[in-house]
Amino acid sequence: MKGSRPCIWVLVLLVFSGIIFMAGCSDNPEEPSNQAPDPPSNPTPVNLDVNIAQAGLELLWDCTDPENDTIYYDVYLGTDGNPSLLDSNIEQNHYYVEYLQADMTYYWRIIARDNKGNQSLSPIWSFSTGSALEFVYPIAIGYRWEYHRYTEFFNIDPPEIDSLITPWPDGTSQVTIDEMVDLNGITTYQFFQHFEQGDEIFEDNLYYSNQTWGLLFYGSDPAGTGIKDTPAPIRNPKKFIFHGKKYGSIEEILAEYATGTPGSMNKIGMVYASPLMVLYYPLQTGSQWNYIGNAGEMIWIDKKVLGTEEVQVPAGSFECYKIQWYYDDDKDGHWDDDISVVDYVSAAGLVKRVSVVKDIDVVTYSHPFGIGTMDISETIELSDYSLRRTE
Repeated sequence: MKGSRPCIWVLVLLVFSGIIFMAGCSDNPEEPSNQAPDPPSNPTPVNLDVNIAQAGLELLWDCTDPENDTIYYDVYLGTDGNPSLLDSNIEQNHYYVEYLQADMTYYWRIIARDNKGNQSLSPIWSFSTGSALEFVYPIAIGYRWEYHRYTEFFNIDPPEIDSLITPWPDGTSQVTIDEMVDLNGITTYQFFQHFEQGDEIFEDNLYYSNQTWGLLFYGSDPAGTGIKDTPAPIRNPKKFIFHGKKYGSIEEILAEYATGTPGSMNKIGMVYASPLMVLYYPLQTGSQWNYIGNAGEMIWIDKKVLGTEEVQVPAGSFECYKIQWYYDDDKDGHWDDDISVVDYVSAAGLVKRVSVVKDIDVVTYSHPFGIGTMDISETIELSDYSLRRTE
């Protein structure tokens, strides 16, 4: 019996070795699990950055996945230290923010998820916006503004002609930056405007660019002829004379004397030999510059920043620069006191415009020298806007 014990141990060892061998030859070895994306990093704006503009902000970050899986991002942004979800399932590692409050600290973070359901979180970063009055005019493809426009006739003299003057209907216009255009070798942004007033519809394109020294206006062209637009004598048997020039409608006067800033309407296409300085940077109270006044031009116009003002319009409340237009129509060296245009411009764009033209002669076919005079005003107010870039 004693001589058989080694055989038993040999048998046990062989059985144990066979178990190990079969385990090692399993057809379903355990595979390594899929890994989550690396935590998003390298943010732009950099953490704790300051004086960020209210409009045109692009959030950027870096992120990779160990297995090169597709990554989806959730963007969190807010003024609370624990920011709320702004947008989800973004496939690009950048995000355009529409519009921010001035003088405010914002917090943001990114959650990255791969297509296997794994996720990783970035730290919470922060940045602070600058003053509401430190901006350049917002320009980017996809930006959109909507305006309500209404006209008022007043100081009608004699009062008896009031019944002969047809009230001008309210209008609406939508301005959209829809593409970049090469204009005589200059890259400009095309502002497409769709304007409706009563039964009439007009469309045109206006061309602008931002330079370090200002917002420049290069000209316009009609996007199409007026829809339902009939000749002025049929549309309005009365005409209006202002500064010796005859107009078929009140809108023609306002278009001529208040053209050049996004939101205006110009039915006659043209490209200027030299661009017009719509805004002179940096905007600051007391700054004055020439807008139109080169040799051969029919009118001299200066602009001046009168100050700042909070303006309430249907689209909200905005801290604006108040910019006065000064006209010297006959170039006699004196500013005209019978025409006034005031713009209110903010980091969101043109917020409001008030145009007043006085002492307009009203004439008819039977009374070509006039039946009386009146004043008019047109107010344009921002009713809605979107500063979400699509380029």
